[in-house]
Parts: sequence; C-alpha cells; structure tokens
Amino acid sequence: MLILEQIGRYGSMAMMVFPLFVWEGVRLKSPEELVIWLFLLPALLLAYFIFWAVYFRRPSLPSALWLAILPSAIFILRGVIFRHWLLTAFGVIFAVGHIYIAWYNNRSNTIRQSLPLLSRIPRPNCWVYSTLDMVGRAMNSTSVCGQSQPSLSRSQASG
Repeated sequence: MLILEQIGRYGSMAMMVFPLFVWEGVRLKSPEELVIWLFLLPALLLAYFIFWAVYFRRPSLPSALWLAILPSAIFILRGVIFRHWLLTAFGVIFAVGHIYIAWYNNRSNTIRQSLPLLSRIPRPNCWVYSTLDMVGRAMNSTSVCGQSQPSLSRSQASG
C-alpha cells in the first residue's frame, strides 16, 4: 500500500504542476466551478492545517483519517473541476493508499486509548528493540542502534 500511496502522491503533485493530456486546456467552464475552485479548495486546505494542529495536540484515529481524506479530496476535486482525468486517477490511487495507511498506523492508538489497562503496557517497538539491543550486546555484535558494544568475556559473564 505504501508504494501505491507514493505513486498516487507524486503522480498527483506532478499532474497539478504539469497538466499532461489535458487537450482542452485547463479552464473553468461554469460559475459553480469557479466558486468551488475559489472557496471550497482553499477551505479544504485550511481544514487540513486545522486538523494537523488537532492531531499534534492529541493524536487520534478520526483526526488521522481526516488528514488522509482532505488532501485526497483536494487532488480528486481539482482533477474533476479541470477535467484532468489523469490527476483524478492519481488522486484516487493516492486516496486508497493514504487512507488505508492512516487507518492502519492509528488503529492501535484508538484501541489503546479506549482500554485503560493497555495504555500502561509499553509499546511493542520500544521493548522489542531494547530486548534485541541487549541480546546483540550479549552476543558481541553491534547493537540495534548501530553502536558497537564491548562484550563480556566468558569469565566475566559467569562470575
């Protein structure tokens, strides 16, 4: 999904700058499209910045999903308004990957916050990496963090 998201992301950004395969030219064909372009797209962008502030204060699944939905909507809406179907296609690809990744990365936070007991258990990546680091040190190899650690000789380890 990460590769799909990146294809959609960079494809959308490139199509916003270079209107490839837009035969009629990039122009608005009705006053309603002008209103959407002038007011709705900037409002979506403003909402995106607001949700970043909300997410930084307290990360949650709903705010993470909004942070995935809003840029996707901007890409897709702009593609539809300008009849730039390649941008629309890249926007849909980006939306599928980005929304899935946002949900996947933040679903455990919602579960942990809803169950007080789970919030006291350390996150797996912390204790897994520290355990691997200790095992690596004991085996006279480099630690997970990349720092070489001196090992104990057999006489030091046994007694």
